[in-house]
Amino acid sequence: MRTRSARTYDSEDNGLFDLDEPLIDAIVTDLPKGRAIDAACGTGRLAVQLAALGFQAIGVDSSAAMLARARARAAADVAFAGGELTALPFPTAAVDLVVSGLALTHVDDLAPVYAEFARVLNRG
Repeated sequence: MRTRSARTYDSEDNGLFDLDEPLIDAIVTDLPKGRAIDAACGTGRLAVQLAALGFQAIGVDSSAAMLARARARAAADVAFAGGELTALPFPTAAVDLVVSGLALTHVDDLAPVYAEFARVLNRG
């Protein structure tokens, strides 16, 4: 499904984008800038937003097609990597912020995902 939707994901009339992007801004704008992951980044829209806010942004997704779209839309200062929500490609305590937009609604068991977020987050 994600491979087929990668081409049109950003062009569809998705009103949820208008809801979550301002919330991300409101929550993270005043945080200290550091390394931030957009987990299950899809086409990279939140990774691009994080980079614009001054974070070192890295988008992670399991879909090669979505990552290709993300790389095409993003500036060179945004990195992307393949990975699963339950197996992020980072060492323990390697990042300062994790965000995920809309993807968690597709997860049946959030506990392993949140455990993985906690693993990669730098303490404090």
